[in-house]
Amino acid sequence: MRPVRDYSIKSKLRIIILLVSSMAVLTACAIFLAYDQVLHKKRMAQDLSSLTEIIADRTTATIAFDDQDSAQETLSALHLKKSIVSACLYTNDGKVFTCYFRGNVKTSDIPFEPGETGHRFLKDSLVLFQPIILDKERIGTVYIKADLVELDEILKQNTLIVAAVMGISLLVAFFLSSRLQKLISGPVLSLVQTAKTVSEKKDYSIRAKKQGEDELGRLVNTFNEMLAQIQIRDGELIRHRGHLEEEVAERTAELSTANEEMFAAKEKAEEATKAKSEFLSIMSHEIRTPLNAILGMGELMEETPLTSDQKEYVQLLRSAGSTLLSLINDILDLSKIEAGHIELESINFNLWETIEKNCEIMAVRAHKKNLEIAFQISPETPEFVMGDQVRLNQVLINLIGNAIKFTETGEVVVRIQKAPQPFGEGKGLELLFSVIDTGIGIPENKFEAIFESFSQADSSTTRKFGGTGLGLSISKRLVELMQGRIWIDSKLGNGSAFHFTVRLLPGIGDETQSLPAPKIKLTNKKVLVVDDTTTNRLILKEFLKGWGSSVVEAENGENAFKEITKAVEANDPFDLILLDCRMPGMDGFEVAQRLKETVGLNGLSIMMLTSENRSGDIAKCKKFGISGYMIKPIKRSSLLNAIMDVMAKPKEVVVEKAVEETTVSSALQPMNILLVEDTEENQIVMTAFLKKLPWSLDMAENGAIGLEKFKTGKYDLVLMDMQMPVMDGYTATREIRKWEKNMGVKETPIIALTAYALAKELRKSIEAGCNGHITKPVKKSTLIESIQEHFNVSKKSDGSGKETKFIVHISPEVKELIPFFMASLTKNLQTLNKAFENQDNETIELIGHKLMGTGGSYGFQAISEIGLDLESAAIEKNQELMRQKIDELSIYLERVETV
Repeated sequence: MRPVRDYSIKSKLRIIILLVSSMAVLTACAIFLAYDQVLHKKRMAQDLSSLTEIIADRTTATIAFDDQDSAQETLSALHLKKSIVSACLYTNDGKVFTCYFRGNVKTSDIPFEPGETGHRFLKDSLVLFQPIILDKERIGTVYIKADLVELDEILKQNTLIVAAVMGISLLVAFFLSSRLQKLISGPVLSLVQTAKTVSEKKDYSIRAKKQGEDELGRLVNTFNEMLAQIQIRDGELIRHRGHLEEEVAERTAELSTANEEMFAAKEKAEEATKAKSEFLSIMSHEIRTPLNAILGMGELMEETPLTSDQKEYVQLLRSAGSTLLSLINDILDLSKIEAGHIELESINFNLWETIEKNCEIMAVRAHKKNLEIAFQISPETPEFVMGDQVRLNQVLINLIGNAIKFTETGEVVVRIQKAPQPFGEGKGLELLFSVIDTGIGIPENKFEAIFESFSQADSSTTRKFGGTGLGLSISKRLVELMQGRIWIDSKLGNGSAFHFTVRLLPGIGDETQSLPAPKIKLTNKKVLVVDDTTTNRLILKEFLKGWGSSVVEAENGENAFKEITKAVEANDPFDLILLDCRMPGMDGFEVAQRLKETVGLNGLSIMMLTSENRSGDIAKCKKFGISGYMIKPIKRSSLLNAIMDVMAKPKEVVVEKAVEETTVSSALQPMNILLVEDTEENQIVMTAFLKKLPWSLDMAENGAIGLEKFKTGKYDLVLMDMQMPVMDGYTATREIRKWEKNMGVKETPIIALTAYALAKELRKSIEAGCNGHITKPVKKSTLIESIQEHFNVSKKSDGSGKETKFIVHISPEVKELIPFFMASLTKNLQTLNKAFENQDNETIELIGHKLMGTGGSYGFQAISEIGLDLESAAIEKNQELMRQKIDELSIYLERVETV
């Protein structure tokens, strides 16, 4: 069946008229039926009520004199009323006096007792109770029941009448609707036919006929006007069609010209970008070359006898050169980022160690300004991650450096945690880094401007604090490259908090290896943390609680002394005290002295924590019986290692970072070195660096000359500049390796010299055949160490019987401890050899970690490096490397001398 909406307009009009008419008649008839039924019910109730009153009046005497026969005769007269079904008289006490039943057929529907006075309609009957009154007293009740047959008959008759009326009305409505609908459907159908004719014949000159001035007439007028406009436009289209081909040809020519211009502009842009990249590459080398000479000569001048003024001038020269180098690096980095030439690496690295090392590096600058620097890493932060460690370091160093620069008093805190609400979509783990300071703050209206190039919050700060305003801009772009964002929370005068997120991938590594193997259990050990800085106390508390220790805090020396006294009196003394050295009021050494002088408190295990390394502090530690001395910021692994040493040997002084080793040779082997360098200034600097050493230096101005000299001469090592005219260092190195292979000779160590500090440049030089890589400007110590390292790897002895001696300068404060330390190293070496024979990697790993933590503390940095390599080799189960490092330790112990 078709939907009503698809019917013709005539049918719709007819249906509407019939529906309206039928609903109107039906409503009227329903009201009539209802009214008539109510009226008949009312009349029936009135008639029955009158009849009941008559019976009540006539039976008054019969009930009063108990004359049942007369009462029965009175009720029998009801047979004349066919609707009466039954009747009954009740005495005053509610008993049935006499009854009447239609047709003398008794039924059981007589009530046992009279009901309430009045009438009521039941489902199929009408009942009525009427009291019988004598002298205003009720002596009985009349009950009458009538059926509703008469009402039903009347309802049936009325229904038939209504049905007849409905039928006649619908017929009349149908007839009238069939006639009258033409008034509306006629004009509409005419309009439809006209539209159909126009559509079929495409003749827009046809017009519809108007049949009135009503809305349909206005619709016809509008339709005709539309046809007229279409007719006009159709004519215009016909006229334009003739010129269309000419216009298309003209537009095509214009687009072709525009495309050629765009292609030319694209080529020019690409050439400009390429030229900019090449310019940056050249500038990077050309600028760093004279800087190498400036910084190198400054370093050499500082080693010569100078007056106090001259020393100051040289220091200023080196400082200005370093600042200029930093500025150049910033500008080159920004240019590379803008040119899209920065490629992020993805390497596996230890995030926790990276944070610790960055804070350790920046601590030197912070401590010069008497600032506290600390870091807090949330436990859920993964230790090993995959990402660009170099660029992450660059952002962190930049932000920490800014925080130190703009902070005069207070602290700088670095916090790392998982991002609570990941920014955007992407793979991997999103971490939130925060660098918080107590510095000068930044106004809110400058939050966006500080991340723009060459911009600072206040131009006047440039004069006071220095800087180009590039650091934050570079950091922002690097963070965005690492799929993160950077923002700031700050208030002028109340410090700043720089936050940034980066997206990293989960790394590969055993996080349990980052901590030393426990010598003793720290569970339930009671530790007192004394520090005036809330952040430092919080960080130490997190470390210690993570190891199961019980922690009590004190913010100054007086409170610390109270806590210590209270604990001793309660017979629950502290197992260890972590004591800040520099505190207002009573400092750490005053607390230690007071403890030593107080009966019952002497002998507690104390570790001193300080923000600066003062030589006199170590002597004080020994004087006051302090068991350990650590430099802030405190690393988790170093702290645990030091605590275990202190807890195992409470009276032994553990000194971290007391001195640095300077390894020189008392009997260096003669060596012939070929320097391939095109810049005269760098040749002079290299010659000056090596002039006091028994090494002869031969020069070559480019790779081609260097190759010929290498073939005709005999050299123990080659220093190869990688960017040179005629033949660059990469080509020269490959040619040298090819010649060595053809001649069947052993490879000579080649160290690359380049102004590029990128990882890809290192890979490029290694792939060419270089053994090492030094970034310009070259430092004297770095150059000498690198030469020694690569020469010793290729040739440990010259066959003359002379051996390299390692001279270590020992601080006077720890000099008396050296014999004990050397004896323990000999025992460790014996244990290592035995463990290697038994393939006991766990013991080798444990000793390696111990050597890494204690070697540098006494001034033997080489011991720490060997220990680190041993630990890594044991973890990786690299037997060859373990054997090599054990032999290296043995040789070192045989040749080391202390002064």
